Amino acid sequence: MNRSTKIAIMGKGGAGKTTITVLLAKFLIEENHLPILLIDADPTTSHLARILGINMNIDQNKRKSIEYIRKYIINTAITGDKSEKNILANSLYDIISEIILHNEKYDLLVLGQPETIGCFCPSNSLLRELIENISEKYKFVLIDCEAGMEQIHREVVRNIDFLLIISEPTLAGLSTVQNIIQSAKKFTFSKQIKIIINKFSENIKNNLEYIFKKLRKDSNLENDIICYIPLSDSLYSFDNEEFNFTSFGIPLEIMNSVRKIYNSLIKI
Repeated sequence: MNRSTKIAIMGKGGAGKTTITVLLAKFLIEENHLPILLIDADPTTSHLARILGINMNIDQNKRKSIEYIRKYIINTAITGDKSEKNILANSLYDIISEIILHNEKYDLLVLGQPETIGCFCPSNSLLRELIENISEKYKFVLIDCEAGMEQIHREVVRNIDFLLIISEPTLAGLSTVQNIIQSAKKFTFSKQIKIIINKFSENIKNNLEYIFKKLRKDSNLENDIICYIPLSDSLYSFDNEEFNFTSFGIPLEIMNSVRKIYNSLIKI
C-alpha cells in the first residue's frame, strides 16, 4: 500500500461502526501507519467526534465542520461583494484546510449537522469532493459513515478502496448487510467489500448459522466475513469516556481481531 488507502465503515444503526473505526485507527497508530485522516461522516450525530472528546455543539467546534464551511461559501457567493468573493476564491483551499482538526496522532474531518431541517445532499456532495481531493496526503483515510445506505446512493464513498460493513449477529443486521452490498456494487468502485460481525459470542453460533442459511438463497455472506469481534463489556465504555489512543486499554482478543481486519486488507 504505497498510496492513500480509503476505507469506508458502514452498517445498520447501533452495529458498532464508530467503535470499529476507532479500534482500527488505534491499531494503525500503534503500528505507525501514519498519517491518518478520520472522517466523521454522520450528519445526524457526530459520534466519532464525541468519542474523541470533541463537542461539536460548541460554537468554535461548529466552525470546524464541512456544513459550516458549505454555508459560509454559499452565503459569501450570494451576499458578498466583489472583494469578499475574490478573497473566498483565492483562499478556498486554506479555508477548507482550517476545518481539519489536527491531533498529534491523527487528523479529523467532521461533516457536521445542518441547523435547519432539510436534505443532507449539499454537505454530502462537498464531503465527496473533499475525500477525493485531500486523501492523498494521508496513508489511511477511515470514513465513519452514517447508518444505512444514503452515502452510497449519493456516491459520497464512490472512490473508496475498501468497504467494511459492520453487523451484529442478527437477522435484521445481516439483511441490512445484503442491501448495502447490492447498492455498493452499483454505486461504488470499491475493490473489496468485506463484513465484520460485531458483538459475537460462542453461545449464538448456532443461531448465526441459521441466519446464514436463511439468507443463503440471495448470497453467501459467510464468504465475505473477515473477522468476528467478541462481545466485550470494555467496549461499552466508549459511550461514557473520552477515548485516548495511548492510555485506553483494549482487551488483547479485541485488538487481535482488529489485526485480522488489517491483515485481510493488505493481502488484497
